[in-house]
Amino acid sequence: MLCFQTRVDRYVDYYAYRLKKAVEKEDSVRIQTYIAILGNIAHPRVLKTFEPYLEGEKTVTPYQRRLMLAVLNNMLEVNPKLVRATAYRVYQSASEDGATRSLAAFTVMRTNPPASMIQRMAESTQFEQNEQVRSAVKTIVESTANLKAGEDWEKIANARAAVKNLNGTRTSMHFSQGLRYSKDLEDMQTALHGALYTVGKEDSLLPHSLFAKFQKTFNGIKMPSSSVSTTSYYFVSLSALKT
Repeated sequence: MLCFQTRVDRYVDYYAYRLKKAVEKEDSVRIQTYIAILGNIAHPRVLKTFEPYLEGEKTVTPYQRRLMLAVLNNMLEVNPKLVRATAYRVYQSASEDGATRSLAAFTVMRTNPPASMIQRMAESTQFEQNEQVRSAVKTIVESTANLKAGEDWEKIANARAAVKNLNGTRTSMHFSQGLRYSKDLEDMQTALHGALYTVGKEDSLLPHSLFAKFQKTFNGIKMPSSSVSTTSYYFVSLSALKT
């Protein structure tokens, strides 16, 4: 009888193969479907499957690469360091489009990176040519630095230390924005924490994608969170998957 790990490995390998075949046939619906299925597994082998596409070794569209980043939400919760390493490489890739690099920058920041990495990202805004990416990094670092110090103090301290290295140019709202906030409610025992990430378009006020997450804490205990995304697998019709 197969052990659980072996079953997971075979499951991932099967859908990795189906994704490969869908990419070869340029079947966009199936590509999105298999990306969604793999992302929902949240296993390290899934990241190994996505990496050749995310890093340009295998060709998919920019939207499909953004979808791969977006569906890493589950893995980000259980293995943030693995996700961080891959997302950081995508963020640094000069050959990648601005929207995908912006989403990668948000993904890096969601893993609570070390101070040295945030410093490098902040410093890069001084010479970053892509306005989407520059806006993404600037807004997410600034909004993190402005959070209340009682919440995830190390993350906030790291962001505050990096703010001075950010490009001072104001960013337009139609560029990528990473916004975090926290608010104490009236009873002072409950706090509301939220984040809104938008990946902008060069020629439109409507974003490529949006991700929002909201969470309450009561006496320091985190309650279940809720989130909504417009670059996630609910756009994919699983009924389109046949054999």
